[in-house]
Amino acid sequence: MDERKRIVVIDGTQGQTHRAFPPSDPTAGKAEIITMSLVDEKEFYGTVKFVGSKKSAEKAPDVLRWLVAYAQANRRDLTYKKLSTLICVHHRAIGRILGVITSSLAALSPEFGPIPRITFLVVRQDSGRPAIPPHKANVDEELRQVFQFQHWHKVLTRFGLEPISLDSSLNQS
Repeated sequence: MDERKRIVVIDGTQGQTHRAFPPSDPTAGKAEIITMSLVDEKEFYGTVKFVGSKKSAEKAPDVLRWLVAYAQANRRDLTYKKLSTLICVHHRAIGRILGVITSSLAALSPEFGPIPRITFLVVRQDSGRPAIPPHKANVDEELRQVFQFQHWHKVLTRFGLEPISLDSSLNQS
């Protein structure tokens, strides 16, 4: 008996039933018919990990979930202080966590195309603007792209995260 692994080419054009052709015998004319089911996106692609200092990488998933919730609600009032309260860290640590998120999202760009800078949703309490030099970016355009981006749920899925929704107590603030 041949102990080599059998290589199979899948023709996925026929819906849920697929024909599998062993490439070593293309003249056989008969395809083995197999049934396949769709897998969860997370299982197929695997999950992406946040890379950065241990503490920042541990808090990044919670921060990203909050950022996506604010983006999907078209909210522009997430301050460093409010976010630090939501995830139980000092507000000065938020910048490092946002850096981890920025670099981790950049790693997904080949898959999703350019991902808007969702970290621009976090604003200074005194100015209501992100803590970046104003000449570095058009903040209003960046935020428009964040709010229009249609793949935030898929981004969360790639990180193995479930979305959260803003509860009524946050909506009143």
